[in-house]
Amino acid sequence: MNEHYRQANNALIESLIRGAESGRLQWQATAAENEFTAAFKGKYALTVSRHSQGDLFVMFDDSGREMLRINSDDDPDVERLFEAAQRSTLNVDAAIREIVDELGPPAAGRGGPEITEDDIPF
Repeated sequence: MNEHYRQANNALIESLIRGAESGRLQWQATAAENEFTAAFKGKYALTVSRHSQGDLFVMFDDSGREMLRINSDDDPDVERLFEAAQRSTLNVDAAIREIVDELGPPAAGRGGPEITEDDIPF
């Protein structure tokens, strides 16, 4: 693959990961198992999915034509994107926050270091 294309693809995947982690890009589960989708500006449909051969990211235009396909063999960060989309869809961070708020952080010396507000990314 052309180095320019590889760099552009890597930048896209990194931006999507940051968008999912920050909540700026909302992912939703599809009817297919282990597949998530997000729309971007009504112009692009994004999907990320997990298969036995690895993870796959696909971008479609507003007519449903496939524009780009990146698998985790081409860019290992596609796996990170899948995990970020899954966490976003399942509201994992909110669940963690709710549990920690209810039970409190572990006491110092038990279960690892004490968790402070600075340690929680939300």
